[in-house]
This record gives sequence, structure tokens and C-alpha cells, in this order.
Amino acid sequence: MGEHWIDVLPVFSDYWINGEVFTCQVDPTAQAQVSPWWQVPQRLIDQLLKTDPGPVIAQALQQLQETRADLYGRFSPALLEMKIRHLLVQSHGQREGLMARIVTTLESE
Repeated sequence: MGEHWIDVLPVFSDYWINGEVFTCQVDPTAQAQVSPWWQVPQRLIDQLLKTDPGPVIAQALQQLQETRADLYGRFSPALLEMKIRHLLVQSHGQREGLMARIVTTLESE
């Protein structure tokens, strides 16, 4: 990221990053950026999910618990995690429509 790291972080005068202190000039007249002001490249997201799909699985489990407690309560958390992981592998990590696939799968069992 080099010298462009300040473009990603919110505007503060002092930062503590990886054990180093950074002090920056803050323009008091600058307009605040609307959050989120950064874009994570899709290639990076895809690579991270290939490395560790855990965050997607955890989010799906939480969403299932909050929106479909009836289905969430039918299965053990370990079994639900296994089923969600299997659905992610089948769809090559495609997250779009994942909750619909999870619900359909669980309702059919």
C-alpha cells in the first residue's frame, strides 16, 4: 500500500500501526469521506475466502439463527457448519444466493 495507506484510514492526526507511531497533518477544512470510503478488490476477497471460508460460514450461521431459528434449532452447530461448507464448495465459493441454498437444503431434510 506504500504511502497511500492514509487514503484508506479515517482522518486522525495520530496512528499506531504495527507498533509504529505515525503523525499526519489534518486539514480541518477537508470534507469527511462517506463510509465506506475504500473498496476491497474482489480478487482479494476471493483469495481470502479460498484460504479461509470461516467468516462466510460464521456469518451464514448467525443469519440463519436470527432469521430462521426453526431451521437453526433442528441441527447441531457442527452439522450446520459442515453443510454450509459443503454448499460453498459446490458453488465454488459463490456467496450470492447462499442463504437461499442453505434454507432450501435444510428444509428438504
